[in-house]
Amino acid sequence: GLAGSTGGQAAGAGAAGGEQHRAILEKDGAAAALAAVLRFSELLSDPANHGRCTLAMHDTGRYMRLDASALRALNVLPERSSASASAAAQASAPDAASGFSLFGLLNKCRSPMGRRLLLRWLKQPLVDAGEIAQRHDTVEALVGDPEVRDTLRGAHLRALPDIERITRKLERRRASLMDLCRLYQASAALPYVAEALDRVTGDFGAALKARYSDKLVRLHDAEHLGRFEALLEAAVDLNKIPDEYVICASYDPELGQLQAQKDAAEGEIHACFREAADDLHMAADKVLKLEHNNMHGWYLRLTKKDETAVRKKLSASYQVLEAKKDGTKFTNKKLRALSARRVDMDKSYESAQRHLVERVVDVAASFSDIFLQASAICAEIDVLASFAEVAVSAPVPFVRPEMTSNGGG
Repeated sequence: GLAGSTGGQAAGAGAAGGEQHRAILEKDGAAAALAAVLRFSELLSDPANHGRCTLAMHDTGRYMRLDASALRALNVLPERSSASASAAAQASAPDAASGFSLFGLLNKCRSPMGRRLLLRWLKQPLVDAGEIAQRHDTVEALVGDPEVRDTLRGAHLRALPDIERITRKLERRRASLMDLCRLYQASAALPYVAEALDRVTGDFGAALKARYSDKLVRLHDAEHLGRFEALLEAAVDLNKIPDEYVICASYDPELGQLQAQKDAAEGEIHACFREAADDLHMAADKVLKLEHNNMHGWYLRLTKKDETAVRKKLSASYQVLEAKKDGTKFTNKKLRALSARRVDMDKSYESAQRHLVERVVDVAASFSDIFLQASAICAEIDVLASFAEVAVSAPVPFVRPEMTSNGGG
């Protein structure tokens, strides 16, 4: 009863949306199926989803249907390493066991998006000869151009973050400044992916340009991701990445005051560092290092060899924090107090910028659809480049099969 009621509401919404939605929802079971999807996904509970969804027909006849028994019998997917490990999780983080499967054989992907797409393709193989031929064209082009293939796989695709996962966080307004900066880096990489594909010549160069590189260029233009990059450049202090992710001090007067206090405290820390270098008779920066981490704050470090020369001095006037292969980390009373004060200032800055971060995330969320499109394109390039790599590195090189339409072979 509830599904039918919800389906009626969905049908009404579809009718209001236009003739196309009405035609879809009048098909047998369509309204009830839509109602079930809406109820399961809870799409309507989040106002951010309103107006963002569309209805379209999905032709399941384009794919071969493989049930779980068939997938196991054909050894398509890696065996689960534990009862709780899903195939999708193993796709994101493949292990040695995944090599004993079709997925393991074909998975030379460089990005998490590519591995997940490969998993979907293997579970739903295409049966449309035309679409299969388009994929084969791309693979053949990349097989024939090792320079482009190596550039894509060795540099551009490898450096991409998980655009899809980060964008899903952004849609839910749960993204951090670090997430936004990773999307900024991904956006900046898209022109290089397009540029590499544009270098493909021969029979398939124009097809790759139309299918991939032109789309990436459009997504990155001044009206799309160019605006996202401008937002980040104006709002986030990119010069401090990756040490910290903060809103620019010039963005807000209170942040400006806090930044001035942080700079003054950091100056005192460096003065204390130079005093310690003079006290220990160690060259600052060359021998004695001033470093920072989340556990100890600001501290001093000497290599094990240099530490032996001043061990007595350290025991008398300094506190050793840690002694490992990379050296001895230590501090003194003055540096410890300055470090604690600087950490408190960081917390104050973080608190003061929180409402600004929320505003930046809200604006950035409007670019979610564009990032998802870019993610889908990069994932497809990654999978097809993986196929090309498998084809050329096999003990007996692969050849392109001749495909015929269903019933035509």
